[in-house]
Amino acid sequence: MIGLLLRPWASRQLQLANELETRSRIAWENRACAAERTRDLAWSQISNQNRVIQEQSTTIAALRSQLADAEVLQERLEQSVVAGRHELAREMRLRAMHADRCETAAALDDADRDKALENGS
Repeated sequence: MIGLLLRPWASRQLQLANELETRSRIAWENRACAAERTRDLAWSQISNQNRVIQEQSTTIAALRSQLADAEVLQERLEQSVVAGRHELAREMRLRAMHADRCETAAALDDADRDKALENGS
């Protein structure tokens, strides 16, 4: 008689245990799926970060190359300016010497002309 009374209770307990196990299994499966999604998202982010780092490395290398080229051009410009200043100073000296010679030559010509006029008079 007790067996008959316990059978529905035991059956209900077994049913509850099965439901609990099913819910527990579903919960663990959901956690596993969530963990997989999290892992996939993390790998995706890592991959994107690696791509960005590679692009930045390429950009930095290009900028370094441009900077080196600019430094070379700056040095050449400075050398050109210095050379231009030397050339300009040389040209100005030559012009000054030429002007001095011209004044001296003109003065000599005037003196010769004055002598010729004195001798001719």
